[in-house]
Amino acid sequence: MIIKKYLFAVLLFCFSVFIASVFSPTVYAQDKMIQGETEFDQQPSAAEQEHKEETLEGQVSQILEEKQVTPMGAKESQLYQKLEIVGVLSS
Repeated sequence: MIIKKYLFAVLLFCFSVFIASVFSPTVYAQDKMIQGETEFDQQPSAAEQEHKEETLEGQVSQILEEKQVTPMGAKESQLYQKLEIVGVLSS
């Protein structure tokens, strides 16, 4: 009788693990990625593939925002500025 209880408990546990893995959103998302149904599988456009570097010149007319930020994974903070620039010329 005790063996039947343990066997039933083990079977119930295995079944619950199976159900959790089949209907888990993570597994579902991974399955969609493998099948290429997500945006991660899309090819970049021609504009994205051809990266051109461009240098612009202008004058800072105003500092709109200034603060110290710490990027994710960094140990030290760095200066962040949001600027208003006038007279932008492409060179």
